[in-house]
Amino acid sequence: IESGEGTLQAAMRELWEETRLGAAPDRTGTGSTPSADVIEQSEGVDAVIKWHTDGPITSSDSIHVGDDGVVRWHYVISQYFAHVESSSGPEEAPKMIASDDA
Repeated sequence: IESGEGTLQAAMRELWEETRLGAAPDRTGTGSTPSADVIEQSEGVDAVIKWHTDGPITSSDSIHVGDDGVVRWHYVISQYFAHVESSSGPEEAPKMIASDDA
């Protein structure tokens, strides 16, 4: 998560960075976290994304302990649910573009 970024904003940004699905991230720091389901039209990609912001969402931990028993890293991984469809209809898979961090 980037400084000042909410978990949903981070999920939306990560999806865009890794697949180019969704909208380009708001890097001005003025973006707000949506409070209801969000539908995004991907620019240059034939897809519509519906983010289900009120569930199901969950989180999990990835805790890394050294040989000395001391916790070295503790990641909290938040998972959001989004439904992706091709703009051409549900029978056609949307086009995804892998980026350099995918």
